[in-house]
Amino acid sequence: MVIKTEDNTQLMEDILRNAAKAPEPGTLELNKTVAEGTKDLPAGVVELKSAGYVYIYDTLSGEPSMVNRNMIPSKLQLKRPDGSFVFSLRQTVKPHRGTLKCMLHADDPNREHYNSIGLAVCGKSNLTSPFQVERHMQKRHRQEWEAIKSEKEHREREEDRDLQRKMVEAMSGVKTAPSVTVATQKVTPSEEPEVYISSKPYKSKRKKK
Repeated sequence: MVIKTEDNTQLMEDILRNAAKAPEPGTLELNKTVAEGTKDLPAGVVELKSAGYVYIYDTLSGEPSMVNRNMIPSKLQLKRPDGSFVFSLRQTVKPHRGTLKCMLHADDPNREHYNSIGLAVCGKSNLTSPFQVERHMQKRHRQEWEAIKSEKEHREREEDRDLQRKMVEAMSGVKTAPSVTVATQKVTPSEEPEVYISSKPYKSKRKKK
């Protein structure tokens, strides 16, 4: 059975009508007055014309992505190496949600210190692994991540210097000579050496004059 092009277009329009709508990206809103104007836009009322945005979902992870309606046909045709489709208009899989929090979360043990150096607060609390926490910091809080990493490296260098200083002090200290025990023999009166007395008469060795 061959479906006509007109039928395909109508089918896609019916599907998109039921797709979950997403907010327009950027900071401009319909009928919003631009007070001072910009380099590209004059001051006045701005009218945005867009095909609109909807959510599409990863068929494996269930994670949503915001896409312009005009891009839907090409996005839905993307396939993985195994032949399965990458995206769907329906969330067929619930995304896995972790319990790890962003390092800038209000409940972080270092929050008081982070407040003292002016780091922002983040409410992200569903990260799945330490790796995801680090990636989140690198992507969402790059400046704060650099500040935290710099402090950590400085602290580790100080700890290394302190350890080396203690090792040098221990090695340069005065060493105590090892004690030597000398074996002695106690002599009692009964063990004194006997005096030898000869039985021959004593003769003087002096020459007679």
